Amino acid sequence: MATPTVTLWPSASSTKLSNILYDLSTNTTAGVGTFVVPSNVSLIYVDACSGAGGSAGGHSADPGGGGGAGGSGQCVNMLSLAVTPGSTLTLTIGAAGTPGTAGNDGATSGGNTTIDGVIWTGSSTPNLFKLTGGILASKGTVTNGGAGGSAGSSSAAAGATGTGTGASGGTVSSVIGVLNSRAYSAAGGSAGGGATGPGAGGAGTAIGIATDSSIFISGGAASGTKGGGAAGTNSQYGKGGAGGTGTTPGGNATGYGSSGGGGSATTGGGLSMPGFVMIYY
Repeated sequence: MATPTVTLWPSASSTKLSNILYDLSTNTTAGVGTFVVPSNVSLIYVDACSGAGGSAGGHSADPGGGGGAGGSGQCVNMLSLAVTPGSTLTLTIGAAGTPGTAGNDGATSGGNTTIDGVIWTGSSTPNLFKLTGGILASKGTVTNGGAGGSAGSSSAAAGATGTGTGASGGTVSSVIGVLNSRAYSAAGGSAGGGATGPGAGGAGTAIGIATDSSIFISGGAASGTKGGGAAGTNSQYGKGGAGGTGTTPGGNATGYGSSGGGGSATTGGGLSMPGFVMIYY
């Protein structure tokens, strides 16, 4: 069997880590590009993610709760899509959501990743395949940890606010595409730890095709009267940042479609990651 042609957009130097993670630490390009379908190709396979939501800061003062984690980007692995030979596809790559500083919600949600021009009926817009960006998270309050952000899907709900240990987010996965061969997945963000107790931030959740034990992210530990920040949200292609603890803010995510850790009380959230599209034919 011939080796497939692979096109990555944005064109970055990407290193595949283990069997699931892509390193995008040197390129966070988001925007619009095009791909011309070869004249002899009527089916493509796509790996892709949308941008993750911005994670939140903890409460602005001590005592206070930790911030929630943004929802992951929605991701697909080897999704099969029918295309018209010779046509031009428009690729929009979702930007990463912006984190919040201490006392603030995540500043922005993640951007949508879309492929326009495919033969696809699963959207209200004809010929448009869309992965919705992750939703921003909520800040901690004087008593509660902030809620996580959803993954743009009601079945991948976020961890709810509370006064104790932060709740973990939910996950969703399904099989879609022309050949129904591979999975779609997304994860809601965990909640920050509350100030009553105080509580640790909610732990991250394994998602999609992940098998590497190193992806299980712990929430930030409680410290004194400060709730810990939520663990950042993993995606199929990225690893969430560590939850903030004490005076240490939320950690930055790596890869694609994963969110930064929520901030502990008096600190901000970590950086989330944008989306990508990889086309095989």
